[in-house]
Amino acid sequence: MVESETHKARYMFKGKEGMNRDAWIAFEPWDKDLPMLQESGGKHNAFLGFDLKEGTTYEQAREVAQYLNDHVAEVKCTVFK
Repeated sequence: MVESETHKARYMFKGKEGMNRDAWIAFEPWDKDLPMLQESGGKHNAFLGFDLKEGTTYEQAREVAQYLNDHVAEVKCTVFK
């Protein structure tokens, strides 16, 4: 049997615009981050985000982020050992 460990965290989603004006969504920790995204000592070592399709505007990215904030309860990650 495969052993696994699942972690959950709440995130606020924010619409962002990159240097090339490409739209993306950033996941900002609400209260705590997923353990696999932290260094020892609790410092943030990484972040989550996803790119939106080419042609998506910053305003549309903000709308997508608001939709996610309204409908996503938690983000989870399962690590298989």
